[in-house]
Amino acid sequence: MADELKDQLSRFHDRMYTPFDPKTGEGLARPDPTEAEIATTYYAPGREAQHKYGVVMHADHETPDDGMCRQARIHARALAAHVPLLLTSIGHRVRYGGVTVRAAGDDVLRPEVLKEVGELRHARLRHCVVSVFHTLIYNAQQLKALIVPQYVRSQIGAVERALKSVVVYTPWERSSVDPEVVRVLNKCGQVWLQCKRNRDVFVEAGVKESLIRLHPNAFERGTIADIPVWQKEVPRGRRYYNIGKWEPRKNQAGLIGAFLLAHRPADHALLTIKTTRFGKWKNYPTPEEALEFWMKLDAVKNKGWTPDTVARAIRIYDRYFTVDEMVRLHAMHNIYVAASHAEGWDYPAFDAKTADNRLVHVGFGGSEDYADADDVRLPWTLSPVHPDYGWEARARWAEYDETDLAEAMTRAVPKDSRELRADLEKEYSAHRAGLRMASNLKELVTVTHPQLVEEMFAEAL
Repeated sequence: MADELKDQLSRFHDRMYTPFDPKTGEGLARPDPTEAEIATTYYAPGREAQHKYGVVMHADHETPDDGMCRQARIHARALAAHVPLLLTSIGHRVRYGGVTVRAAGDDVLRPEVLKEVGELRHARLRHCVVSVFHTLIYNAQQLKALIVPQYVRSQIGAVERALKSVVVYTPWERSSVDPEVVRVLNKCGQVWLQCKRNRDVFVEAGVKESLIRLHPNAFERGTIADIPVWQKEVPRGRRYYNIGKWEPRKNQAGLIGAFLLAHRPADHALLTIKTTRFGKWKNYPTPEEALEFWMKLDAVKNKGWTPDTVARAIRIYDRYFTVDEMVRLHAMHNIYVAASHAEGWDYPAFDAKTADNRLVHVGFGGSEDYADADDVRLPWTLSPVHPDYGWEARARWAEYDETDLAEAMTRAVPKDSRELRADLEKEYSAHRAGLRMASNLKELVTVTHPQLVEEMFAEAL
């Protein structure tokens, strides 16, 4: 009995499906409730449903300072302004620094997260019309397990019908897509991507272009983007910074070396890296190992660097930053260095642009879409990704030499003053993001459930 109850609860937010009928050959998703069902009062756990129809967004959103989680919260709020939405978690975990804890309820979430999406976490829908999966894709097996309910997989024809009402929103951080992933995505209602390079990679891999919609990062006023309001003056000197989990793709180890090759102690340049330890990687150094490696090189020693001067010039923070601390980090620096081999959107780099800071970037991902003409981009070639990611054997990303990154850093010129980025706000505002997502979903529902469009979507659309 306990297992049966647990199984029922695990399916609570999934859509209802009719069982497969061998006589008729049907095993359909039942998006249209019968008149009897509509007349029957439906209760969410202990409470009556707020909305008859709506969207369920499946997204990890609990960790305050994680880029994907933060964007999931922004996108959920933006979309909920136009259509009833329930926000549910995928992994049900939250990270605080290097510690990961189970996030079964609101009690382990920070107040700022609950303030953003607490109401959406407890929204009550009678019928889920579209499921949006806001997630990373690691492989085809993980994707199918995520987007296809287990009790539908054995029903002939039901999987294909169910996927027509599924939207997969994912960032992409490599040059290829597994053919099996392509096959699954081509059965979905829509595929949402973050940048033009992601779109090109998916189209080249065989994902139907008619399914693809671009949904970039959302610009939000109130914190980092408001820095130009209260601090127009740009800090003097060359103050580089980088934000991201410590992993091979982000290549902070190479950034440390590039900084030491680009400057001498007398330049009084600074490099700040805000990071958190993330996994264990073969043939990729820890921060301590990276510093030790570069300090042994003659090219670095010849610049005059010593352990004492390096300690004054390079700051590495391996901990959680509050919102205020993150705002100050952007305000106190003037050149953001996006050293990643590949990115979907690169949330911290975009934040740096909303703060009107200069950008040095590799340009294999989202930064190609929002960088300014005066920002500095590196030359690169494609090379195999780090094997520990477990991606396709042919997966590639941008490879570059640290000397090229060093040269690019010295070419970057901090701005004289900061201005509000009205251009970025116009193009990437959260309001516009919500309208764009809702419009795409309305387009999908018009095909899958045309009779529900008028009732489900706000008149503004």
